[in-house]
Amino acid sequence: MSSKRVSMDRVARDEPGVALQSAKPNPLAITLLIGLTALVFVAFAVGADNPVSRAVAAAGAVMLVLILVAALRMPGDISKRVVRIDTNAGALRFVGPRLVPVLFWLAALAGSVPAVAALAFGFDLVGRAMLFIGLVALFWVGQQLWALRTPRGLTLSEQGLRGVRGSKPVNLGWDDLSYAEAVSSPQGAKLVLQLRPSGAIVIMPHYTGSDPNVLAPLINFFLAHPEHRTALASPMAALVLVEEQASATRKAD
Repeated sequence: MSSKRVSMDRVARDEPGVALQSAKPNPLAITLLIGLTALVFVAFAVGADNPVSRAVAAAGAVMLVLILVAALRMPGDISKRVVRIDTNAGALRFVGPRLVPVLFWLAALAGSVPAVAALAFGFDLVGRAMLFIGLVALFWVGQQLWALRTPRGLTLSEQGLRGVRGSKPVNLGWDDLSYAEAVSSPQGAKLVLQLRPSGAIVIMPHYTGSDPNVLAPLINFFLAHPEHRTALASPMAALVLVEEQASATRKAD
C-alpha cells in the first residue's frame, strides 16, 4: 500500500470547523508519567534475581516505551485540511500511517510476555505483579488479530462505505447514510456517520489519517451526487472533482 497526503484547501473553507485538538496535549506530562513507570520496570529488571523475572520486567518497560512513542506520534498524523489516501486502492480509501498500529502491535506482544512467562515458568513476586498486565496484553493481541478481518481506513466506493479497522466496523450502502459531520469531543475532532433511520458510527481521525472537517463534506458530496460516484474508482480524480465543485459553488455564491 502506498499512501499520499493531499491538501483540500477549498473544501469547507468558509466554515470554522471543529478543532482537531480540543485541548492542547501536554507531551511532557505524558512522557513523565509513562517514562517514570517504565523506569520502575527497568529497576525491577536490574534487581531481579533470575533471568525470567528480568525478561518479564524488561518486557513491561518495552511495552510502555512503545505505547509512549505511539501516543506522542498519533496527534501528528492529522493535519488541518489534509486527507491521506491509499493511491493503489481501486476506490477512495482514507488511511492513517502504518507506524502507530505497528507500534501498538509490538507493545501488545511485549506486554504479553509476563503472562506467557508466568504460565511457562511459574509465578514469583514480579510475575504475580505483572500477570494482570500480561493477560490484558494477550487480550489486546487477540483483539488486534480479530480486527484484521476489517480493511484499514475508510473506503468510499460506488457501492457505499467500508472499514474501519480498529474502530466500529463500517459496512454501509449509500442509502443507509443520512449524513456525515465533524464533531468535537474531549479527545478532539471526530467523524460521525449519522445513519438511517437512526444510529451513528463515530470514527477517530487517526484511523483515516484525515481531517474530519474535510472528510465529512467530502462524504456528503458523494451522498448527495450519486451521478459522480463512479469517480470514486480513481482516488485522485475523486478528490479533484470535489475540490472543483467546491470552488464552483463558492464562485456562484
